[in-house]
Amino acid sequence: MPQLARSPTQTVRVTRPNLKPARTKLDAALIEGFQKVYLFDKFDSPAPTAAFHRTMWDEAANDDNMYCAWAAPRGHSKSTSITLTFALAAIVFRMRDHIMIVSDSETQAVHQLKEIKTEFYENEDLCADFRVKQLLKDTETELIIEFADGHLVRVIAKGSEQRLRGLKWRGKRPNLILGDDLEFDEIVTNPERLKKFKGWFFKQLLPAGSKDCLIRIVGTILAFNSLLAELMDDPGWVTHLWAAHEAFDDFTNILWPEAWTEERLRAVRQTFVNQGQADAYSQEYLNRPIAEGNAFFEREHLLDLPDECYRDWEFAPGRRLVNFYASVDLAVSTRQSADRSVISIATLDAAQYLDIVDCRKGRWDPKTLVDHIFAVQEEYEPVLWFVESGAILKALGPYLNEEMARRNTFLSLHLMVPGKDKVTRARSIQARMKAGRVRFDKGADWYDDVEQELLQFPRGAHDDIVDTLSQLGLALDEVIAPPTEDELEEQEYAEELAEANQSGRNRTTGY
Repeated sequence: MPQLARSPTQTVRVTRPNLKPARTKLDAALIEGFQKVYLFDKFDSPAPTAAFHRTMWDEAANDDNMYCAWAAPRGHSKSTSITLTFALAAIVFRMRDHIMIVSDSETQAVHQLKEIKTEFYENEDLCADFRVKQLLKDTETELIIEFADGHLVRVIAKGSEQRLRGLKWRGKRPNLILGDDLEFDEIVTNPERLKKFKGWFFKQLLPAGSKDCLIRIVGTILAFNSLLAELMDDPGWVTHLWAAHEAFDDFTNILWPEAWTEERLRAVRQTFVNQGQADAYSQEYLNRPIAEGNAFFEREHLLDLPDECYRDWEFAPGRRLVNFYASVDLAVSTRQSADRSVISIATLDAAQYLDIVDCRKGRWDPKTLVDHIFAVQEEYEPVLWFVESGAILKALGPYLNEEMARRNTFLSLHLMVPGKDKVTRARSIQARMKAGRVRFDKGADWYDDVEQELLQFPRGAHDDIVDTLSQLGLALDEVIAPPTEDELEEQEYAEELAEANQSGRNRTTGY
């Protein structure tokens, strides 16, 4: 067995005789065998390989899969399987010769690169059997490995959002990019930061590779609108999403029972629950950013509109007096990546039921947006329109005023002052939902989108519908009023008059 030692120039030398090298086609069986022979005894309390590890290896090793992304639970050896085991196999079996490891920070990527370096410094069997000659270069962020036949492999470490310069090596760009936990909470909870990160991923990271570069991304889903969550639904990617067990309160279908027994999973979950961190457990172990029963808006509070109230202002006018209100979230753009404009229409009756009866949304240019606003005005005649004051309204205002004059239709606008975070602004409508005083037309074609956004708030891909409902909740506390006593008396009189007219009596004599 050759003796490995660091030279003053940071190289590792072996004296193993040179055998003719060849690239070996990788698959899950070969990678698993490689791990057992060369790495297994170094792992802390190793457990048998899980089926999902084999799935990742098979997909990662397939040259036909240009893009792969996997979401797996914390503590389930996803980094060990991909960023260590698969990376080492790709190096020594000569699948790829220019590898870039990317993590949420350069520091973390450097740590992962260090794990690979350690094997070439300390794993004598690995270096001997695969004819490793020396480490030509070993810096904090770069490693170049030379084999006995002169074959070279370069591995570099980068952090998320880092400028990707100087990547060419010997005239070649990276031909394997391993992204390991690219996102962190500060990215996914800040819309502007998340937008910037996604731009970096698609505009800098993916193009940084060579023409035949393979992209392999592994991580945990931190939010419904995170990059990894969106990749799960991208048909251009080979993807899998795994949970440690079936659901928050369902411990069937345990993903890796040899390493994570039900008893262990329950104990870990209880630790999170004791600290009020049920969502964190759901995120880290189930890949669901919001725990069941812990959503900001609970499904049980999303009440259906009773049949007798469905468009009763139209089918049974006068039976239930309601006032109409409209709430608008403005976003003037037709780009698919842009926020949407949303118009939510609600009624309020004397019993303080706020019924959401319509919701219109889209990425509209200013003219189309104004057309939608006037279409709502014509159909519902809202008593008030609620819209947040700000730059978009200022830009749209002159055109809207011009259209009101041209159409001779004037909207009663009530400006909502921006400020407070979105969660705080949503507290009022949340409280009304919990009190059973908000109902939805669940049979409408727009309802499914509304429900999804509510249940995923505040970690969903969109929150513009929630913004309009939040404005309604705040307005209820400030300016919205149910029908007055005079209006109710007028309604009762109209109903009595209608009944009298239907009795067959003469309207003048009463006989």
